[in-house]
Amino acid sequence: MVPSESRPHHILVSRTIGVRVLFPAPTHCPMKFFAPHCEGWSRLRTLPLIFAFSALVASLGTVRAANEGTITGRIFSPASGEYLRNAQIRVDATGQVTTSEDGGTYRLSPIAAGPVTLIVTYTGFRPITTTVQVPAEGTVTRDFELISTLQAPASGATGPTQLAAFTVSTEREGNAKAIMDQRNSMNITNSVASDVFGDVAEGNVGEFLKHMPGVELDLTQGEVRTIRLRGLDSEYTQVTLDGVSLGSADANQGASGNARAFSFEQVSLASMESIEVSKTISADVDANAPAGTINLKTKRAFDRAGRRMSAQANLTAFSTRFNFEESYGPDDRLSRKIHPGGILDYSDVFFNKRLGVNLNVSESMAYSANARTTTTYNYTPTTADPRPAVITAINVLHAPRTNRRSTVNFTADFKASQRLVLSLTLLYNYADLNNPQRSLTFNTGARSTVIGTDPLINFTATTAGSVGNNPAAIVKLGQTMTVVPKFEYRAGHFLLEGKFAGSNSVSWYDPRGRRGSIRDAGGPAAAGVAYTAQRSSLRSVDWKIVQTGGPDIADGASFTNPTITIDDGRYAMTDVYSGELIASYRTTKLLPIAWKAGVKRRFEVRDFRLDTESLRFNLNGAPARGAYAAYKSPFDLRIIKIILFKHNLP
Repeated sequence: MVPSESRPHHILVSRTIGVRVLFPAPTHCPMKFFAPHCEGWSRLRTLPLIFAFSALVASLGTVRAANEGTITGRIFSPASGEYLRNAQIRVDATGQVTTSEDGGTYRLSPIAAGPVTLIVTYTGFRPITTTVQVPAEGTVTRDFELISTLQAPASGATGPTQLAAFTVSTEREGNAKAIMDQRNSMNITNSVASDVFGDVAEGNVGEFLKHMPGVELDLTQGEVRTIRLRGLDSEYTQVTLDGVSLGSADANQGASGNARAFSFEQVSLASMESIEVSKTISADVDANAPAGTINLKTKRAFDRAGRRMSAQANLTAFSTRFNFEESYGPDDRLSRKIHPGGILDYSDVFFNKRLGVNLNVSESMAYSANARTTTTYNYTPTTADPRPAVITAINVLHAPRTNRRSTVNFTADFKASQRLVLSLTLLYNYADLNNPQRSLTFNTGARSTVIGTDPLINFTATTAGSVGNNPAAIVKLGQTMTVVPKFEYRAGHFLLEGKFAGSNSVSWYDPRGRRGSIRDAGGPAAAGVAYTAQRSSLRSVDWKIVQTGGPDIADGASFTNPTITIDDGRYAMTDVYSGELIASYRTTKLLPIAWKAGVKRRFEVRDFRLDTESLRFNLNGAPARGAYAAYKSPFDLRIIKIILFKHNLP
């Protein structure tokens, strides 16, 4: 046998240079004008023109009269202890509007000096109206605390700028945040906040995206593997972390057309603050995402007030084994089907609120079982056998599994100055899937050998029948490591943002190294088997099969020699490196306009290996049948017989 190895490489490099000019309307439904995508770095010479044009427009809005000033502050929710973004702050007299940004900060400028009435609104909270004295050529700071509409205002209160803390449901606050995110998004976006997630033991992101409009799921044994948007295949959907591309590898896809699709096996909800699904693309979105983009926003310490530490412990159990008793599964060892898990979340600010850190660690393991019966029919009647349909095969599959997820997420934000903020995000995901599969197929042989007056419910297969046995050990592992350094430089309404990211994702199968099992035995078969099969109705799969003749299927000596695959040779690796520099400016004179220009580059490397054939061995020089009797398999035939007669056994 000559080992074989296939190592195709796929390299993708994409570059985008774009300009966005946004004209905000009072209804927050701005018109958008995008420059076409540029192909090649030779067009970077247009970038100075873009920034020069932006600077020229910016200068029109930065000339401040001697009798004008600035209002700044933060929007805070005492109930959740979080600073709110996307709150609307409006000048009552002029209608000038701004929205709070990350960390709840807002800025109104230029504002005529003197008393100014402000109105603060946020979905699900009481509006606040207050008067601020604006100094000429100066800055005044005014913070606001919002109170839910469910709580009555304090008795005799006249000024709503200072309110007592209260308690509301986290789900309601999460919905409010999602609504405000959607209202202020420049794209067609659906958002869901982490407050709506609730207590999630396993943390599969797809479980929460499935309820959003326009989202379709690709399932593997009941677990969300990939996601499709707007009817397009999953490879046209991009998944990002705080706006930068995430690496994703799936060894099961190899070099297939769906290999570029993002797999949610290695992603956990625990470290996410919110999820945004954008169904339109703009100049600052990679061109490989025509279906849309799913952006995972991480938790940041500056979005919270003070120190916060929370710990959660949970138990995940299978519905039919909701106890501490041991039973077989997913392999041939006795084990409990209830598994512990937990989430630890810590955030704090240091150095006079200049440094904020957030650490999130989560661990989960869940057991589930997939039992499936497939019946194959022959719909071609003959002169000798005019029956319209005859069963030709019954396949029983039992595939229990354990799925373990581990996630560590660390974010740090440092205010180097009043204008410059440096940030770092580190994300590590690990997944371990143990999925032994036991498959047994009863073949009836030729159509004429199937005997019975109603063969779709009750029939007898003569000695022309056969039984195939194909146990397989599926042990899939994966890990993803992502590093995202970032900086923000803000001067008034001007913002310069730089992001750089590196993401490495690896997926591989290793049944022998992790579980001490071979991959499969190649499907040994026992020929000349006679049996009877009976079920209760056409729509039922409660087959009861009894052997009536031929070699004993409970004896391995009755089967042909196995073709043993000693290990699984599937492997995939993805490296994604990206960087972007984006400048934006908001003018408020005359017609409010948001100007945005930038450049980005993405470099991607994919590596696939398929060594399975080089790990397959045949037993030569032995009798054609009988060698299977001496082969010790982790998946015993006796267990398959039990599943056959009671296939719903977990």
